[in-house]
Amino acid sequence: MSFGSGKIFQLVVVWLSIFNPWLIVAVFFICLIGEFSFSLPYLLETIWLFAGYHLGEGNFFIFQILLLELASQSGRQIGANLLYNVGGFASSRLLIFYKKIFSQKETEKTAVFSKFISERLAVLSPFSVALGRLLGLRIPLTLTLAAKQKRKTLSLAVFLSSLIWDNTYLALGIAGNQVALSPLRMLLYSLVGLTLLYLITFSTKKIFKYRASRNN
Repeated sequence: MSFGSGKIFQLVVVWLSIFNPWLIVAVFFICLIGEFSFSLPYLLETIWLFAGYHLGEGNFFIFQILLLELASQSGRQIGANLLYNVGGFASSRLLIFYKKIFSQKETEKTAVFSKFISERLAVLSPFSVALGRLLGLRIPLTLTLAAKQKRKTLSLAVFLSSLIWDNTYLALGIAGNQVALSPLRMLLYSLVGLTLLYLITFSTKKIFKYRASRNN
């Protein structure tokens, strides 16, 4: 590890070790833009991992974690409902923009999980939509619910998927504290683990896509 990268890691560790209003703001805006498929890789996952780590350490308190949970829920709910409103206007230029930019990517995701999803999304319940969101299908599902005018289903699905996603990383952070990892090692291991997860997900999609093309 170079001196420069080591210094950056240390600064990140220090910043995430102290609860401050900027953490709440960061979580809110990351979750908000995430509903429009704009993501900042590693950042939100790392925040939740360290929140769990410092909760286990006693540096963070339950009410502070609840504030972060509220920020993530608020960001996702606002973002999802904004996109829902856009979906209600077929002539919207913004909707046309998203169709151009993201349609290919979302179509590939749907193709990969087509059989799996078709069995579970036959009925658009909050649970099935939450599952689809966790598989990365936020935009098509939100637009579909907008077309069917099911705002309540969307809100419940956002609540469920956010609860599952956030608390999974929170629990991993607590586990990291319990096995006595140092904060710096926690950051390094989380970056390596998340990179492997992204690579495995990417490879799995490519394999499914290749098999689907051969079957056709």
